[in-house]
Amino acid sequence: MAKNTIVQRISLDGGEAIKSQLQALGSAGERAFKQMAAVDRANFEKFSASLGKARTDLAAFVKNTALLGTGLAAAAGGAGAAVFSLAKSSAESADEAGKNAQKTGLQIDAYGRLEFAAKQANVSQDQFVSSMSKLNKSIAEAAAQTSKAGGTFDASGVTVTRFGAATEKAAEKTETAGTAFDRLGIKLKDANGKLRPTEAIIGDLAEAFSRLEDGPVKVALGMEIFGKSFADLIPFLNQGRDGIRDLGKEADKLGLTLTAADTALGDNLGDTLDELAGAIFGIKRKLGLLFAPIVLAGAEGFRDIIVQNKDAILQFGAEAARVTAGVLGAICCTF
Repeated sequence: MAKNTIVQRISLDGGEAIKSQLQALGSAGERAFKQMAAVDRANFEKFSASLGKARTDLAAFVKNTALLGTGLAAAAGGAGAAVFSLAKSSAESADEAGKNAQKTGLQIDAYGRLEFAAKQANVSQDQFVSSMSKLNKSIAEAAAQTSKAGGTFDASGVTVTRFGAATEKAAEKTETAGTAFDRLGIKLKDANGKLRPTEAIIGDLAEAFSRLEDGPVKVALGMEIFGKSFADLIPFLNQGRDGIRDLGKEADKLGLTLTAADTALGDNLGDTLDELAGAIFGIKRKLGLLFAPIVLAGAEGFRDIIVQNKDAILQFGAEAARVTAGVLGAICCTF
């Protein structure tokens, strides 16, 4: 065992026990400590100082400009954060409602009334939007095909504007184009030849389906108009025109219906918050790149320290492992 002693560099409870273990490492441990003591600490200290300065500069920048949202973070437990959260969630809800209304071909206020009525019939929002989207497509297709027939019939198939063989061919086209709507007695266009509001058409469809007996005919007509999701929509339609209208009035009274201005505001706020998040990310990235050369230089210096003393560190580790194994072996033998 080497006679040289290792100066204890660790001060903590049980230090004497650690000192005796370090002494047991002998000459290999002594050499390792001497080599590590001879390491040029200047680079590491410079690296640490650079990191400290970078951290201080970054903190000051954030505090002064509030680019990272410190204004909101400071009020996280107060009214500021509550107002922000309320505005954000309301805007997201309004934006989503506006986009769903577009998918269904409904005005935003009509969407709110009908979606509430559907919810009261246990029809989920996804089911409602899917069904209304298919209805909107069915209405458009039926109206387009009727127009291709030369305007010979209105949506109910009764107004003749042509004569002779051409009229008969147009009638055949219209008969297949709007069969489901025709059989239910639903007019898609008003007296001026314009498409009626989708909300009004839905009311007529609800009244017609509520009077139809459950069975294959009802299902076939419903699937032709609403698609495969018709079965989910039956409880909603079975409320009839008046039932849906009454629930729509209840939605208005409860403040559940929105305006076009509401959805536009929600969309604008959502877009602005997305842009803000992008701006914050961009600034953080630019800041990181400004400090990157300092961090790089320090990291390179620290890397060189590790590489230069690799053998000593590994040798010290091997001796420490040997001593630890011996200590553990002695403890095991005691038991």
